[in-house]
Amino acid sequence: MFISVILPIMLIFSAGFIVQKLFNLHIKSVSTIAIYIMMPALVFRTFYDNPLSLNYLYILLYTFALTAILILIIKIIGFWKKYSDEKQNALILAIGFMNNGNYGIPLVLFAYGAGGIDYIVPIMIFHTVLQTTLGLYYAAKGKTKLKSVMLNISKMPMMHAVYLGIVWRALPLPLHDSIYGAVSLVADGAIPTIMLALGLQLAEIKVKNFERNLMYLSVFLRLVVSPIIAFLMVWFLPIDLLLKKVMILAAATPTAAISALLAIQYDCEPQLVSTVTFITTFLSMGTILVVLLLLG
Repeated sequence: MFISVILPIMLIFSAGFIVQKLFNLHIKSVSTIAIYIMMPALVFRTFYDNPLSLNYLYILLYTFALTAILILIIKIIGFWKKYSDEKQNALILAIGFMNNGNYGIPLVLFAYGAGGIDYIVPIMIFHTVLQTTLGLYYAAKGKTKLKSVMLNISKMPMMHAVYLGIVWRALPLPLHDSIYGAVSLVADGAIPTIMLALGLQLAEIKVKNFERNLMYLSVFLRLVVSPIIAFLMVWFLPIDLLLKKVMILAAATPTAAISALLAIQYDCEPQLVSTVTFITTFLSMGTILVVLLLLG
C-alpha cells in the first residue's frame, strides 16, 4: 500500500518542492493554468461521462455536514478554552477545510483507480465552494459581504464546467470525438500538475514558532478526528462501498493550501495556519496509510 499509493504521491510533491527551492518559479502561472484550464476540463469530463444520481446528493450532504460538525467542534473548544475570535477563525481554516484537490484527487486515483475519480471530483468541487465562501468569511473575520461571496462562486471556472458538463449530457448535445479527445488530454494532465503545484506552494510556506497546543489540536482534529466523523456519517448509508471509502479518505486529507493563502492574505494567524498546512501534509503520509489499511 505504501509503495503503490503513498510513495508516488510523496515523490511528485517532493519534486515540486525541490524545484521551487532551486529555481524559485512563478507559482501563480502554474496555478492559473491548473485552475482555469486543466481542472475545468477534468470536471467537465466527469460530469459529462456520468449521469446525475442520488450519489451527488449524498456527496453534497456529506460535504456540508462534515464541515459544519468540524466548525461546531472548534467553536465548542474555543468557548471552553476562551480562545479569541481570530484564533477560532484560524483553527476553522486549519481544520475545517481539507485538501481534496491537489492531494485528494491523486490519492484516490492511486488508491482506487479511475472509478474513484468520479466520486472525488464532485467532493472536491463542493469543498472548493465552501473554501471560497465560508473560508473567505472566517479568514476576513466575518466582514465579507454576501455579494462578494456569491461573486466568488460565480467566478469559479470549475462551476462553469459543472454546468456545461451536466447540460451537454442532459440535452444531449453532440460532442465530436476530436473535441472529447482534446478535453480528455488536458484533463489527464490536471492531476500531475496540481500535485506539482502543491509541492511548489509547500516550498513557500514559512514554519514559525507559535502556541504548540494549537498546532497539536489542529493536527489531531484534521488527520484523526475528521476521518472518524466521516466514517460514522457515511458507513451505514445506502451508497456504493467505493463512494464510502472515497468519502472517508477525503476527510483524512491534510489542510487545504488555500487555507494558508487566505490566512496570509487576511492576516488571520498566518503562522499557525501555514505551519499546520505544512505539517499535516507530511504527517498525513502516515495517517492516510493507516486509514487505507483500515478501509481494506
